[in-house]
Amino acid sequence: MINWTGLFGPTLEKPRKRVVALGIDLGTTYTTVTRTEWSGVPGDTPTLDVVPIRQWTTAGLDSVPIVPSVVAVTNSGSVVVGLEATESALNGELSPIPGKNYFAATKNEIGLRRQYPRAPHGLQSPVDIAAHILKFVLAGVRESFPDDVWDRVVVTVPASFQLGQRADTVEAATRAGLSVLPNDLLDEPVAALLTRMATAPTTQGTHRVAVVDFGGGTCDVALLEHTQRAHGGVDLEFRGTSRYCRLGGSDLDRAIAVEHLLPRLAKANGVNASDWDYAGKAAVLIPSLAPVAEDLKIKLSGAMRRRVRLGQPYSDLVVHGSSDFAVTLRGATYHLDHSQISLSTAEFDRILGPYLDAERLKPRFGEYFEQGSVFAPLLEVLERTGWSSESLDELLLAGGSSALPPVADALANQLGVSVSYVIAPERQERQTEVGIGAGLQALALAISGAPLARAMSGEHLQMLAADGKWHDLIPANQPLPFPEGPVDYLSGSVSGSITSADEGLKVQLRKGPLTVFTEEVPLPAGTSIGDVFTVRTTMDTNQLVTLEIEFSNRHRHTFQIERPGTYVSNPNVIREKILELEAVVSDPDIEPDDLWKARYDLSELYTRVGHHDKAVASAEYVTKKAASASQIFDAGYVKAAALTARGQFDDAVATYEAAIDDGAIGLRFTLAYMLEERGRYTEALNQIERYLPVNPGGAAHALRGLILKGLGRDDDAESAFRVARTNLGDPATATSFERFWLTVVAKQLGDTALLTKLKASRLTAQDVDDTRGALPVLSLGVK
Repeated sequence: MINWTGLFGPTLEKPRKRVVALGIDLGTTYTTVTRTEWSGVPGDTPTLDVVPIRQWTTAGLDSVPIVPSVVAVTNSGSVVVGLEATESALNGELSPIPGKNYFAATKNEIGLRRQYPRAPHGLQSPVDIAAHILKFVLAGVRESFPDDVWDRVVVTVPASFQLGQRADTVEAATRAGLSVLPNDLLDEPVAALLTRMATAPTTQGTHRVAVVDFGGGTCDVALLEHTQRAHGGVDLEFRGTSRYCRLGGSDLDRAIAVEHLLPRLAKANGVNASDWDYAGKAAVLIPSLAPVAEDLKIKLSGAMRRRVRLGQPYSDLVVHGSSDFAVTLRGATYHLDHSQISLSTAEFDRILGPYLDAERLKPRFGEYFEQGSVFAPLLEVLERTGWSSESLDELLLAGGSSALPPVADALANQLGVSVSYVIAPERQERQTEVGIGAGLQALALAISGAPLARAMSGEHLQMLAADGKWHDLIPANQPLPFPEGPVDYLSGSVSGSITSADEGLKVQLRKGPLTVFTEEVPLPAGTSIGDVFTVRTTMDTNQLVTLEIEFSNRHRHTFQIERPGTYVSNPNVIREKILELEAVVSDPDIEPDDLWKARYDLSELYTRVGHHDKAVASAEYVTKKAASASQIFDAGYVKAAALTARGQFDDAVATYEAAIDDGAIGLRFTLAYMLEERGRYTEALNQIERYLPVNPGGAAHALRGLILKGLGRDDDAESAFRVARTNLGDPATATSFERFWLTVVAKQLGDTALLTKLKASRLTAQDVDDTRGALPVLSLGVK
């Protein structure tokens, strides 16, 4: 039951024309559309419908409001969306190959320059996939409401989405035929909060709430302060937004598939799971097992909730698969009888454990699924914002994955605060809760142009002047956008004057107590002390600040700052680089040398993030294609590193030896170092003594000293360390590599004076100059 009066107040008392609006939850796993309508007649109650979308299934046509966010290309070449796409992967109409003919959870890759070059034209990027899904659901809405003209459409995004991700979402909506502006994007936690407020009793005063939206593909946390306006609507301030946390129910499904079902499949068919290579597992086995895993997870979660409602424990539950399973990989068919497909509470707890570990906050970017704690984004943003769990009025859970009883239990126990749901987990419409909030926001915009949830600027955004005082660029608690209406040369501006003609203008901003921006702006030619400039500042409803500095000669500099004062860290840099390189190596026109370099870089990056199977596959390519001496060296190194990370040390040694035989003599040092680390001192000594005649440098003598010490030859070791000390030279001019080995030598010889010099040299090497420039003289306040 929607509390229309509490939300809209007198807005519904003024006559106007009929309005129709849509709210679209473009989710990672599912997409829903909520249609809202008001006749425009005072006294009439608006209507809200979550629109059923007609979809093909194996049982025929079915109209359901939940559309899987999946696009597939069948063996016949047809492009299908939703249930038809997911079922085509199960009924043999296609062998799903992610990025080629099967596209699921691609929202995780939107805005990250991901490409799918093996896909058909029109399906080669996350934007293409999102546009296909939007076109599909909009066609379903038109089928149900053929006479509609939509006055406003709102599309939801994770609160942690950055500019590029938001821009790509708008682009997808545009390609689908919608007229969506950046201000028509609504953060998913805000949409969930609106749904909660629409279905709960009206509250007075200001409330602090943490919304944890743990869905199919992301875990999104927003700290919000909201105040119910006296005449309807909500004033809303973002106080903190979590980093982009690519973690959701689809990762749980794949974790169950990889850690639980894949070993069972191997054992039942008399094979070793390690014999299946990365491509076979990633492209065939795991995508085929993931729906089975999801089925088990849903069954077990439902059984748990039934026990909870009855006040009974659920630790003894076991659920079973719905049918037998078979999958074909390279001509071999592997079977699992339905009696072998099961999941117990204990088995699920083991898999779920890392996701609910409040101590293990660092995510693990696995090859086949993400593994990280749901506490990571929540505790990080609470700490950064300065909030404690005791300061929260409510911890609100949204998203399908938060319906798992162990999730709510873990959050409540760790934080010591009661949790509530936007919509109770047992209610079927729970998967529509974000879309409902979007529909309500869209209706408010369609009726009055004013949103239900009105973003506020929060604390002052200020600029530092030469006198040490801070001057407002944006005053505290301003309705957004700021300023309202068009920006001219007076609104939202501060004037200043130059204090030095010899260095640039230092621009330093803070929001509340937090410095959010520092940069030196170069001065135009001919600038003199006392010359004036103007700073114009705007903040849009997505809290994007645009800062324009105009000098007296009309020369301008423009900066943009996303959500200053709000904690949002960027997506993992290594992951973004991997996505970029994966697109590069898929380019059919790439030059061979460029391809070799990209595959080499990928192998290194895969090893760093723990994608060992991928790392070895890329390393084998660069080893096979290595031509020059430097490539043979690099290929041997990167392949051995990948094999070592995967636990195949003997294979890594063999790789080093093969590269050395091919002329990569420098790898003897690396091999000796690896052998010494593992206590294989005799083998290590053999390698380093064969290396020293080629390169008798200080590092080699230092390593020889470590090896001799490991063999118990302490006098010989000391002699080697003293030779190394002489050869390595002065710490002040040493490279970082040389400083490392100088530190080893100093510790082994007990040379405290050398250690002191090394510390000083490191401090000098790591010094980073503060942003240069001269602070300006500023006028008071905002004009």
